[in-house]
Amino acid sequence: MLIFKINIKNLINVKVIWIIYDRKNMCIYRFNHFGLKK
Repeated sequence: MLIFKINIKNLINVKVIWIIYDRKNMCIYRFNHFGLKK
């Protein structure tokens, strides 16, 4: 059970990291897109 709980915690942490990473990439993508338009 302890290992299972640790795995769930790790999965949640990985998901949070991916969400933050995706948001950063979207911001960079939008910035570059608008930068190219000007």
